[in-house]
Amino acid sequence: MSRILWATLVLALLVGCAPDLTLYSTKGPELAVEEMDNLVVEDFTDELGQPLEGPAQPGLLKANQPLAAQVRAQVLAELSKGGDFRLIPPSGLQGRLPEAGKTALLKGRVRYYELDAQGADKVFYVLLAKKKGLDSAADLLGAAAGSGIAALAESQGKGFVVPTPYQERAGALEVTFELVRASDQSALVAPQALGVYWHQKWGGKPELSVLSPPLVQGFENLGLKNPGLFAQADEIAQRMALKQQNPEEYLAKGYHLNQDDQVPLLAADVRSLLSQELGERFVRRISRHTVPFALNVSGGDGQASVLIKAGAFNQAINRLESLPQPLGSDDLYNLGVAYEAMGEVSNAKRQFQKGLDQDPKNQRFLEALARQSLQSGQ
Repeated sequence: MSRILWATLVLALLVGCAPDLTLYSTKGPELAVEEMDNLVVEDFTDELGQPLEGPAQPGLLKANQPLAAQVRAQVLAELSKGGDFRLIPPSGLQGRLPEAGKTALLKGRVRYYELDAQGADKVFYVLLAKKKGLDSAADLLGAAAGSGIAALAESQGKGFVVPTPYQERAGALEVTFELVRASDQSALVAPQALGVYWHQKWGGKPELSVLSPPLVQGFENLGLKNPGLFAQADEIAQRMALKQQNPEEYLAKGYHLNQDDQVPLLAADVRSLLSQELGERFVRRISRHTVPFALNVSGGDGQASVLIKAGAFNQAINRLESLPQPLGSDDLYNLGVAYEAMGEVSNAKRQFQKGLDQDPKNQRFLEALARQSLQSGQ
């Protein structure tokens, strides 16, 4: 069996294990913030040359690139999704700020370190002949034997060394946020210091780095992680569904383009990745925000379940509403999920309540009703 076929089978298995649906629920702010009607996001400042606290012991890295404007833009983008604040430009409205007692000011001090290193590592190579036409078991056994032979040859100095190019990038972004009342500059929450880190090397010898070992370990411990196999499978399944449901959006997001992990990210990609992650983390602290949650649809009417999994929520609702009443527990849950996916909170809540009335201790109905209460702001 070819490696491509093996990979296809593994991917199919993972996609089959992925959740049926990924929906989004609204959660309240993580911090207790006094209610403010308006928010002015002031210009953030770069603190070039200032030491960073992480990703290892403080002071090993110093800010060497400006990123304040991009971080501010990302924070504004995230705040606009929540709707908790009326966002006011720093110049005010027609040169005047609204009621100062109900207006908050957000300030940010940004420290960003960026590594962009290129070079060549001396990598040991050994040539191995491979016999074609082997079955999968013999092919795997041969690959394992080949690895052992290569290690033995390297230990004995046999083979040859080739300078192999590499690209190494790292980004460390730390921001101190201050949220104060416009009227008297009093703090609405304690200053929030957040940091996000990322590091990767392509090519060369993976175990070598231009960074010191403590920094490499720090990036490994605190850095943003690549998604696991199941997360990747879930994302692939979502993209495939989007391709069928909305081809224009699928193309607009660039999902039709090949994604290759062996191609180094650009410096702009790293800055965008870190700015987005840090912006999301901070906004979760002071504002309502949406979080993804996975749902598995099972039981009940088979046709309705298939429609929900395919994203045909209207058709699923019509199907379930046409069934003999009263609906059973599974069908009530699926009907509520279909309404929830359509954004019809009141209808979703009604179906989940019916299910809870049938079974007052049913955990999935309790969790679903809690989600609806957050969505409706109750």
